Amino acid sequence: MSDLYFGINMQKLLRLGALDPAQLPETSAQQADKLSSEEHLFCRLWSSDMMRSHIFNKGTLLMAEGQPIQEAMVIFQGQAIATCGHTQFHLGPGAVIGLAEGLSGQTSKWSVTSDSVVHTRSIPIAQALTEIQQTHPALRSLCQVTLARILGQGMHTERVS
Repeated sequence: MSDLYFGINMQKLLRLGALDPAQLPETSAQQADKLSSEEHLFCRLWSSDMMRSHIFNKGTLLMAEGQPIQEAMVIFQGQAIATCGHTQFHLGPGAVIGLAEGLSGQTSKWSVTSDSVVHTRSIPIAQALTEIQQTHPALRSLCQVTLARILGQGMHTERVS
Protein backbone atom coordinates (compact mmCIF):
# COMPACT_ATOMS: atom_id res chain seq x y z
CA MET A 1 0.00 0.00 0.00
CA SER A 2 1.19 3.49 -0.82
CA ASP A 3 1.94 5.99 1.92
CA LEU A 4 0.16 8.73 0.00
CA TYR A 5 -2.45 10.46 2.13
CA PHE A 6 -4.85 13.33 1.66
CA GLY A 7 -6.68 14.95 4.54
CA ILE A 8 -7.23 18.19 6.43
CA ASN A 9 -5.51 18.64 9.81
CA MET A 10 -8.59 18.30 12.02
CA GLN A 11 -6.61 18.87 15.24
CA LYS A 12 -5.56 22.30 13.97
CA LEU A 13 -9.15 23.25 13.08
CA LEU A 14 -10.46 22.09 16.46
CA ARG A 15 -7.66 23.89 18.32
CA LEU A 16 -8.49 27.14 16.47
CA GLY A 17 -12.20 26.70 17.15
CA ALA A 18 -12.85 26.78 13.40
CA LEU A 19 -15.37 23.94 13.63
CA ASP A 20 -17.35 25.52 16.43
CA PRO A 21 -20.90 25.99 15.06
CA ALA A 22 -21.24 29.22 17.06
CA GLN A 23 -18.53 30.81 14.93
CA LEU A 24 -18.53 31.66 11.24
CA PRO A 25 -15.00 30.67 10.20
CA GLU A 26 -15.04 32.70 6.99
CA THR A 27 -15.67 35.96 8.91
CA SER A 28 -12.94 35.63 11.50
CA ALA A 29 -9.99 37.78 10.44
CA GLN A 30 -7.80 36.10 13.04
CA GLN A 31 -8.58 32.66 11.62
CA ALA A 32 -8.16 33.91 8.04
CA ASP A 33 -4.43 34.31 8.71
CA LYS A 34 -4.15 30.82 10.17
CA LEU A 35 -6.15 28.68 7.71
CA SER A 36 -5.23 27.56 4.20
CA SER A 37 -7.76 27.91 1.38
CA GLU A 38 -8.47 24.16 1.67
CA GLU A 39 -9.14 24.53 5.39
CA HIS A 40 -11.46 27.51 4.78
CA LEU A 41 -13.40 25.51 2.19
CA PHE A 42 -13.64 22.54 4.55
CA CYS A 43 -15.04 24.78 7.33
CA ARG A 44 -17.62 26.27 4.98
CA LEU A 45 -18.71 22.81 3.82
CA TRP A 46 -18.77 21.61 7.46
CA SER A 47 -21.29 24.31 8.34
CA SER A 48 -23.36 23.95 5.13
CA ASP A 49 -26.86 22.53 5.40
CA MET A 50 -27.07 21.99 1.62
CA MET A 51 -25.57 18.48 1.66
CA ARG A 52 -26.83 15.26 3.24
CA SER A 53 -24.73 13.47 5.84
CA HIS A 54 -23.96 9.76 5.69
CA ILE A 55 -22.21 7.52 8.22
CA PHE A 56 -20.48 4.36 6.96
CA ASN A 57 -19.06 1.51 9.05
CA LYS A 58 -15.52 0.25 8.52
CA GLY A 59 -15.23 -1.92 5.41
CA THR A 60 -18.16 -0.33 3.55
CA LEU A 61 -17.75 0.25 -0.19
CA LEU A 62 -18.39 3.98 -0.73
CA MET A 63 -17.79 4.04 -4.47
CA ALA A 64 -17.06 1.25 -6.96
CA GLU A 65 -14.60 1.53 -9.84
CA GLY A 66 -16.38 1.67 -13.19
CA GLN A 67 -19.76 2.63 -11.75
CA PRO A 68 -21.68 5.82 -12.66
CA ILE A 69 -21.52 8.55 -10.03
CA GLN A 70 -24.82 10.03 -8.86
CA GLU A 71 -23.41 11.65 -5.72
CA ALA A 72 -19.87 12.78 -4.99
CA MET A 73 -18.73 12.73 -1.36
CA VAL A 74 -16.64 14.87 0.96
CA ILE A 75 -15.08 13.03 3.89
CA PHE A 76 -15.62 14.94 7.14
CA GLN A 77 -14.48 12.37 9.69
CA GLY A 78 -12.67 9.05 9.45
CA GLN A 79 -10.51 7.50 6.77
CA ALA A 80 -11.08 5.63 3.53
CA ILE A 81 -8.83 3.84 1.04
CA ALA A 82 -9.09 4.51 -2.69
CA THR A 83 -7.87 1.65 -4.88
CA CYS A 84 -7.23 1.37 -8.60
CA GLY A 85 -5.25 -1.66 -9.65
CA HIS A 86 -2.18 -1.84 -7.39
CA THR A 87 -2.34 1.84 -6.44
CA GLN A 88 -3.91 2.86 -3.13
CA PHE A 89 -4.36 6.20 -1.39
CA HIS A 90 -5.45 6.99 2.15
CA LEU A 91 -8.20 9.62 2.24
CA GLY A 92 -9.16 11.62 5.30
CA PRO A 93 -11.21 14.69 6.20
CA GLY A 94 -11.40 17.12 3.30
CA ALA A 95 -10.98 14.51 0.56
CA VAL A 96 -13.53 14.83 -2.24
CA ILE A 97 -14.51 11.58 -3.95
CA GLY A 98 -15.99 11.37 -7.45
CA LEU A 99 -16.83 15.02 -8.09
CA ALA A 100 -14.72 15.58 -11.22
CA GLU A 101 -15.74 12.27 -12.76
CA GLY A 102 -19.41 12.79 -11.91
CA LEU A 103 -19.50 16.31 -13.34
CA SER A 104 -17.88 15.15 -16.58
CA GLY A 105 -20.14 12.10 -16.95
CA GLN A 106 -17.41 9.54 -16.36
CA THR A 107 -17.60 6.45 -14.20
CA SER A 108 -15.62 6.16 -10.98
CA LYS A 109 -11.90 5.64 -11.56
CA TRP A 110 -11.46 4.26 -8.03
CA SER A 111 -13.03 1.85 -5.61
CA VAL A 112 -13.25 3.60 -2.25
CA THR A 113 -13.74 1.63 0.98
CA SER A 114 -14.07 3.00 4.51
CA ASP A 115 -11.04 2.19 6.66
CA SER A 116 -12.82 3.33 9.85
CA VAL A 117 -16.23 4.74 10.65
CA VAL A 118 -16.57 7.50 8.03
CA HIS A 119 -18.82 10.56 8.07
CA THR A 120 -19.39 12.05 4.62
CA ARG A 121 -21.56 14.75 3.10
CA SER A 122 -22.92 14.09 -0.38
CA ILE A 123 -22.96 16.37 -3.41
CA PRO A 124 -25.76 15.37 -5.83
CA ILE A 125 -24.20 15.49 -9.30
CA ALA A 126 -27.44 16.49 -11.08
CA GLN A 127 -27.92 19.44 -8.72
CA ALA A 128 -24.27 20.49 -9.05
CA LEU A 129 -24.55 20.40 -12.86
CA THR A 130 -27.69 22.55 -12.74
CA GLU A 131 -25.95 25.09 -10.51
CA ILE A 132 -22.89 25.21 -12.77
CA GLN A 133 -25.00 25.59 -15.93
CA GLN A 134 -26.83 28.55 -14.36
CA THR A 135 -23.65 30.36 -13.34
CA HIS A 136 -21.74 33.03 -15.26
CA PRO A 137 -20.14 31.68 -18.49
CA ALA A 138 -16.64 32.64 -17.30
CA LEU A 139 -17.05 30.62 -14.12
CA ARG A 140 -18.48 27.73 -16.14
CA SER A 141 -15.38 27.84 -18.39
CA LEU A 142 -13.15 27.84 -15.33
CA CYS A 143 -14.95 24.70 -14.12
CA GLN A 144 -14.38 23.04 -17.51
CA VAL A 145 -10.66 23.80 -17.47
CA THR A 146 -10.33 22.64 -13.87
CA LEU A 147 -12.14 19.36 -14.57
CA ALA A 148 -10.00 18.72 -17.64
CA ARG A 149 -6.84 19.33 -15.60
CA ILE A 150 -7.99 17.08 -12.73
CA LEU A 151 -8.96 14.28 -15.11
CA GLY A 152 -5.81 14.70 -17.23
CA GLN A 153 -7.73 15.38 -20.43
CA GLY A 154 -8.18 17.98 -23.09
CA MET A 155 -11.33 20.10 -22.99
CA HIS A 156 -13.74 17.12 -23.26
CA THR A 157 -16.20 18.00 -20.47
CA GLU A 158 -19.47 18.62 -22.30
CA ARG A 159 -21.71 17.91 -19.28
CA VAL A 160 -20.48 21.11 -17.66
CA SER A 161 -20.94 23.19 -20.84
